Formats: sequence, structure tokens, C-alpha cells
Amino acid sequence: MKTDLLVGGFFIVLAALGLGGVVVYTSWTPEVSGPQTIRPKLEPIAEFKKKAAEPVKREPVKVVAVESKPEPLPKTMDENPKALVKTDLEPLPPPKIEPKKEMKLPDPPLEKKPPTVKAITLGNVTKLNDPDGEYVVKTMTGGQEITLLGKIKTLKIDSVNERSVLDATRLDAEEIVMTGDINSGSKVLLGKAHTIKIRSLNDQSLLDASEMDAENVLLTGGVNSRSTLKLHVPKGSIVIDGEINGDAQVEIVAKKLDLRGAVNGPQTYILLTLSKGGSLQFRRLSGGVRLHYRKADAGDPAPRIERGEVDARADLRELPAGQK
Repeated sequence: MKTDLLVGGFFIVLAALGLGGVVVYTSWTPEVSGPQTIRPKLEPIAEFKKKAAEPVKREPVKVVAVESKPEPLPKTMDENPKALVKTDLEPLPPPKIEPKKEMKLPDPPLEKKPPTVKAITLGNVTKLNDPDGEYVVKTMTGGQEITLLGKIKTLKIDSVNERSVLDATRLDAEEIVMTGDINSGSKVLLGKAHTIKIRSLNDQSLLDASEMDAENVLLTGGVNSRSTLKLHVPKGSIVIDGEINGDAQVEIVAKKLDLRGAVNGPQTYILLTLSKGGSLQFRRLSGGVRLHYRKADAGDPAPRIERGEVDARADLRELPAGQK
């Protein structure tokens, strides 16, 4: 039984694979003794044919020929076959060669200059070094002595008292201003200056500026009680607003002198030397005062004198040049 089933299955598989033909299976019955089993009759199985695959339609490949046109040779090729470069192109500029930069060493650090010392004082001597600055001498008393030298723009002096001495003969100043009086036998000695402003001289005091060549001097006060005033301004003018009296002694060299206050006293004496083209103007001469004037040079023209009141006892006269 099992054998028959195997054989029948084999043929079925062959029919399914399309191997053709009608297969008729007849049972093969071996000779067996004894009772037999009647087997059912198998019907022929229709042949299964495998459908052939449709052929693939292939389109013919079209080959397109690409025509390559050679670039036209430059016209110069006909004339000169060696010319392979267009001649209408501008020549390339020559390569730019940068100059070698020199290595610059860093500058050495600047040395800091010490600040300028404007005033150095040693004992009673002060050296000034401030051409654009100002220096002030405070009130001097008790016979104090101060010496100034060097250079300064403006020197201011408070009052000088009690026989004190201020020596500035070696000082070069643009301007000297006295904000106080010179009193009680004190002395002020001045050097070079452009302008001087003075107040009063009292009690046998002295202001000596005979070594200077100032251009303008203004004395707002007076010269009193046997005090002495010496000024040297050969190219400039001097104006004295206050009185000169009390046996005062005045010696002046100037181009112009204007005495706006009265001149008094039996022993008061003024000696005036006028430079070329000089002039004298005064308000009043009283008592036994003497006002003598002269030319700096005998060849100079006569000075111009503008007289004020002259007391009968007063002595106004012109001296020969160089005579006292």
C-alpha cells in the first residue's frame, strides 16, 4: 500500500513539472496469495504545460556621432608657425619685488628728566630758575638779609622793615612789584627788570636800582624823611605820584621824568640826567629844595622842561653835562 502511494505521488510531481505525456497508472499487483484488496482506478491526470516567458523587446541603441571641431589656429600660424600665443594680449607686468624691510630695533625707553627746581635756598641765598613764573618775598623784619639771583618773570616784595636788606642785583626779572613800603632804614637793591612798581620809602631807607636798564618805573608813594632813591632808566620814563620831602636824596637817569607830587624840604636834592631827547615835568618846588638837571652828552639837544610852581627859595638849574 505504501509503495503504491509513493509511485502515484511521483507521477503527480512529474505531471506538475510539465514533463509531458499522459501517464496512466495501472496498479501493479504482485502475485499474492490470499484475499486481495480491490484498488480504485486512477483517472489520467491532465498534462500541465509551463507557460513560456514572453521575449523582452530590446530597442536598438542609437549611436550619435559627436563632431568635434578643432579650434581655429591663429592667423599668425600661416605666417609664423612658431607663434602659438595670441599677439593681441597685453604682456604681463614684471613681478613686483618688495624691498626688504630693515628690522627696526625698538627705541630705548626715554629717560625721565628730573623736574626743574625753580628755587634753591642755601642759608639766606635763593637761586631762582623760573623765567615764566613768580616769586614772592614775604615781609622782612628784624634786620633780616636775603639775596636773590637767577631768573624770574615776576618778583613781588612785601614790606621791608627794621633795617632789613634785600639784595637782588644779580636777579634778572621781567617785572618787579613792591606791594609794601620800605621802612626804618631798610635797603632794597635791584638788578635788571623791564618794569618796576614801588610804593613809599620812609625813615632813611634806600632803594637802589642804579644798575638796571628798565623802561618804565612807577613810584606810587613818596620819598620821605631822609630816604634815598636811585633809578637808572636811560631809555624809559619815570613817574613819581607822591611827594619828595624831608631831606630826601634822589638820583635819576632817565629819558623822561614826571614829578606829579610836590618837592619840599630845605635839604631835599634831586639830580637828574636826561638822555638825548629827554624831558622834565614837575608840579611844584617849595622851600630850599634843589632840582638840578643836565644832559647825558654835551652834544645832545637841550631837553624840554615843563615848569610848575617854583618857590623863591627853591633852586632849579641846568648843569653842564657830566657835572654834579
